[in-house]
Amino acid sequence: MTRIANSTLLLAASVSLAGVFLAPSSPAQAAPTYFQLHNAYNGKCVDADKNMLAHNGTRLQLWDCHTGDNQLWYADGETIRNKASGRCLDSDTQTSAWPGTRVRLWDCSGAAQQQWQTEMVDGERIMLVSVATGRVLDADRNVLFQNGTEVQTWGDWHTSEDLNQQWFVTVS
Repeated sequence: MTRIANSTLLLAASVSLAGVFLAPSSPAQAAPTYFQLHNAYNGKCVDADKNMLAHNGTRLQLWDCHTGDNQLWYADGETIRNKASGRCLDSDTQTSAWPGTRVRLWDCSGAAQQQWQTEMVDGERIMLVSVATGRVLDADRNVLFQNGTEVQTWGDWHTSEDLNQQWFVTVS
């Protein structure tokens, strides 16, 4: 895996989830570029619970990084899809009015709760901002060093400096 640290790639990522996070994939285009999302605070990877992959509502959590498809992601426009299930990161509309909104995998629809914008923090780290709420992808900092840490949205990207809300990308 290659850690993404060059400004060209991050600049492309900041425009939309494109660049390494390339445009929508289709059979006529090249295969998608798969990547892992590592939390900047602890280095753990965003992981889709393998026991729930066959269903909408799959729990997202931080876990020790490995090479399984449940930790590989690809961008399709402004959506982020899981390689193992093909489902999209989805900010739960039932709890989106409050910080701590659950982020789950759901069948892709292109709705606002499945769209994410990339904001560069520095030359290496990014924040993922929910188009639906303006909140950022966040790891629950109360249990950051445990496998199974909840992935949620929290805060406002304009003010956040918390490492638990920052991510770096490695390409597979």
